[in-house]
Amino acid sequence: MHLTLWLWITWATVSAVLLLLLLYRSTLTMHEEDQLFIADAANASYEHKEQEELVRKVNRITPAVRFMVGACGVMTAVLILFYAYSAIRVLR
Repeated sequence: MHLTLWLWITWATVSAVLLLLLLYRSTLTMHEEDQLFIADAANASYEHKEQEELVRKVNRITPAVRFMVGACGVMTAVLILFYAYSAIRVLR
């Protein structure tokens, strides 16, 4: 197969993983509360633990999201440079 096909497959894979991570993070934060109004002590403990668990999950995937954003940016730049190099080569 040509190098172009491999570049596009790699870019699509990286983008798909990034999209899945962003969707997962958005479903987690959809249920996250900005403020907790604690009325009674029994229910407050459960809500506080639930909120901490959500924050822990989001914090755990944040480095992966950042890495995949960087990888997607690098792959996009590689594709653009590849096509620019090909165009320059053809125009000479």
